[in-house]
Amino acid sequence: MYKRQVAVSPTSAGNRPIVNATGLNGLPAIDFDGDDDLEGSGAALAPDMCLLVVATIGQVTNGSEALIDFEAENLKVRAGNSAQFRARYELQNGGVVNLNPSPVTDYSGATHLFLARYDSVAQQIEVWIDGAMVASGNGYTSPISGSDNMRLMRHFGSALRLEGTLGEVVAISSALTEDRQKLEGYAAHRWGMTGLLPNGHPYRTVAP
Repeated sequence: MYKRQVAVSPTSAGNRPIVNATGLNGLPAIDFDGDDDLEGSGAALAPDMCLLVVATIGQVTNGSEALIDFEAENLKVRAGNSAQFRARYELQNGGVVNLNPSPVTDYSGATHLFLARYDSVAQQIEVWIDGAMVASGNGYTSPISGSDNMRLMRHFGSALRLEGTLGEVVAISSALTEDRQKLEGYAAHRWGMTGLLPNGHPYRTVAP
């Protein structure tokens, strides 16, 4: 699996978020007030991948506000509702896959582990939130590949920005169940969120 750091910066001086020393469960995180964003180039993507974002979503005012958005691959996680963050996952790099978690849930107002699993062999995408699968779909016919420009807390195609607190973004080049569970376990233990994992999760009580 790859491990690569991506340097990010605000798209303008007026869009700079604030580092909060105790922003997410007592740990340092980044606060976005709805007018802020971060962007970085060279984010390494892979056909088989698990992409995890740890965040608390604040107020939503437009369904296209995005938690994370990749420009070339048109891969994003957006609100999907004008007043709630429903974690709609989209991939439109040739094979269009749009996934809405079921049941419909407003994930704003609390910290969550948002994870997408991309399996190029099975041509499948799965959405996992807090260690539970909430959506899946076939049609992953044009696998993710190469590097891309990544924007955080803003939709790439517009000036729409999302309010909230961002803890961490991690991608691993594996779609294996054991690696997904390790990634969830790592994040849950680091951010004090083990209580959100299902009772049967292998890393609910012990860190990987």
